[in-house]
Amino acid sequence: MTSPARIPRTSGEVLIEPPLDEWEAVANANARAARSWTFIVGDADAVTIRRMAREEALALSRADCERLGIACGHEPDPDALVVMTGHQPDLFHPGVWAKHFAVDGFAHCEGRVALDLVVDSDEARKVSLHVPCPPGEPSSSCDVVLVGAARGSCYACEPPPDPEQVEEFIEAATDAIERSGHRPALHNFGRFADRLRQASACAGPPVETVVAARRRYEHEAGTRYGEVFVSRQSQTRCFKAFAAEVIADAWRFADIFNDEVRRYRAETKTRSKAHPFPELQVAGEAVEVPFWALVGRARRRVAYDPRGGRLLVEDAAPVDAGRDPRSVMRALDQSGLVIVPRAVTLTMFQRLFVADLFVHGVGGAAYERVTDAVIERWFGIVPPRYAVVSLTMRLRAEAALTVHGSLAEAQRRLRRAIHNPEEMLGEAGLADDESRALAEGLAEEKRRLLAALAAGEGDARELGMAIRDVNERLRAAIAPFVEALKGEVARLEAAAAQEDRYADRTVSFPLFDPRTVAGAVLSHTSQHGVS
Repeated sequence: MTSPARIPRTSGEVLIEPPLDEWEAVANANARAARSWTFIVGDADAVTIRRMAREEALALSRADCERLGIACGHEPDPDALVVMTGHQPDLFHPGVWAKHFAVDGFAHCEGRVALDLVVDSDEARKVSLHVPCPPGEPSSSCDVVLVGAARGSCYACEPPPDPEQVEEFIEAATDAIERSGHRPALHNFGRFADRLRQASACAGPPVETVVAARRRYEHEAGTRYGEVFVSRQSQTRCFKAFAAEVIADAWRFADIFNDEVRRYRAETKTRSKAHPFPELQVAGEAVEVPFWALVGRARRRVAYDPRGGRLLVEDAAPVDAGRDPRSVMRALDQSGLVIVPRAVTLTMFQRLFVADLFVHGVGGAAYERVTDAVIERWFGIVPPRYAVVSLTMRLRAEAALTVHGSLAEAQRRLRRAIHNPEEMLGEAGLADDESRALAEGLAEEKRRLLAALAAGEGDARELGMAIRDVNERLRAAIAPFVEALKGEVARLEAAAAQEDRYADRTVSFPLFDPRTVAGAVLSHTSQHGVS
């Protein structure tokens, strides 16, 4: 990526970089490069760890899809081309949803597997439906909450919504969409609500309910990709081996990571200490590591004391971990400590050991330059290439264009009626011959004064005052027409404001037909020659 990807602006516009017809070549090139890696992770070389990690991910995906009752089209073949995307388990907007349809469409060929990484290890935010607000509301968009979240909790840590919560959410969301006046969105949400009821009856935490409902809803578009939950992948042997390798050399990792974060901020003129990521903290002999520990329902920071060979978990007892990757991994196994990746280690693990091609959205791709630099310096390899996919899809996009076009035309006509009323006499519909004759005489007088001013005849100030006087008398002659135009502009401004409520690209995916969104992405696929 030589320049930052840009979010598409026009409704229905798709961003795919590199183009889909290049994905197979990029994925194959990444896979070939991976077969030449010689670095060691734990007790095994990178090639062995990569094969094992892919086997683990595919097995987890198959088991979870079967448990949740959702379609999964892949066979557990680690030699297949694996294309992967991921996101938090929210009711996200179609721009995120597009990634799922893109990887699924790519994998509809033999020898390819598509996976979705469910980032249920992230700090939980309320799971809510983003809908256009009804007319009269001060804001253009409103949220209807399905489940809240405890401060510091992760998605996987939250208890499942009970049937009463689900029904209250469906009722409130239906009412909000109904009051917004968008009938197709109401119809689409009704179909999603049926899938949500089915999912809540058989799924566990909110993350599983949301994923299972989305996949049931997507079934209309024929998706078959697998699901990998970060919270469960983090308990696999390969992830623990990767984590132990980073932890045992925490000082060097922190040096590289913090250096690249500072470089990013300097190059992008970013002032915030939280962007792109907070730096890893060093305090005395302890250095913060890029993982979270799940303690109860909360995520806790983890540090490593290499001199004492201890893992220091916030608000928990230290864990004796030794001073090398093998002993750290044994400590993770024996202590029962549950650790999950933070942002950089999350995508590092997937891009290096699971996916042949990882697919980001525009937001994720913006920070991946840090991950690329860390991969190159930590492992001494060229980082695998990744792809970027996004989409802008708006409710009533054509209607919004129409009403804004009508408003622009009405505003143009009103300006002419105010500043050049003589040009609007034909449209003004003056009531009688006397009124028309008076207005036409004034128009002729204005033309004479303008010609004199242009020719430099007479006093310019006096001519200007005379022109303004004639203009005011002309406006008075067509006053009912001007007032009617003002009323039309006001009506169209109100209509445009309401349409703008539907123009928010962050409106949640259950308000859209999955076949429409899939069609926008897959039409881009066919244009680029990928079947």
